[in-house]
Amino acid sequence: MVPVGAGQPHVLHWEGIEPIWAVWFPDGQHILLVTHPSGPDANMYETDVNGSTPKLLMRTEAPALISPDGRFLFGREEGAWKIRSIEENTARRAADLQPTETPIAWASDMNHIFSEMPGPSGLTIYKHDVDSGHVEVWQVIKLKDQVGLRQAPNGAEVAITPDGRRMAFNYSTQLGQLYVSSPMK
Repeated sequence: MVPVGAGQPHVLHWEGIEPIWAVWFPDGQHILLVTHPSGPDANMYETDVNGSTPKLLMRTEAPALISPDGRFLFGREEGAWKIRSIEENTARRAADLQPTETPIAWASDMNHIFSEMPGPSGLTIYKHDVDSGHVEVWQVIKLKDQVGLRQAPNGAEVAITPDGRRMAFNYSTQLGQLYVSSPMK
C-alpha cells in the first residue's frame, strides 16, 4: 500500500494466496481479495490493512460486489445469484441476472444492484431489486459517433456512484488511413 500523503509504502504478504485483483471495503480498513479460480470458481477473501491472514468468504462464478455497509457480498454461487452475509457466513438467493449481464455496483439503498449488458454498439445498464426480482432499464449508453469504435463501454470501465446520481465509463476508438499504391517498377 502506498500512502497518498506522507508515510512509507507498506507491503502486504499472504502465504499461499496470489490475488488477481482487490477492492477496498467501505470502511477503508478491510480488503476483498480475489484469487485465481480453483476449478470454475474464484476464491474471495477478506483481509485488513495490517495484512492479517485472509479469511475465505465465498467461491464465486462471477465478479462479486460488496454492500455499501460492508456486511454483505452479492455474487454467483452454485449456479445462482446470492447475497452472502459476511458476519454470519450465510447466503440467500437474490434476483437473477441474465447470463450476459455483469453486476457493477450495489446501490446505497441496499435494495438494488446495477448491472451491465454489452451490445454491438453500446451498453445497457439495469437496476435490479434484489428481493422482488423487478428489473428496469436504468441507462442505455449508445455512442453518437460510432466511427472507429473499437470497444464499446463495458466491464470494469463502468463506475456508478452508490446513490446512482453519477456514472463514468470509457470506450476505445481507432482511426487509420488506407493507402493504395501501384506496383513499383
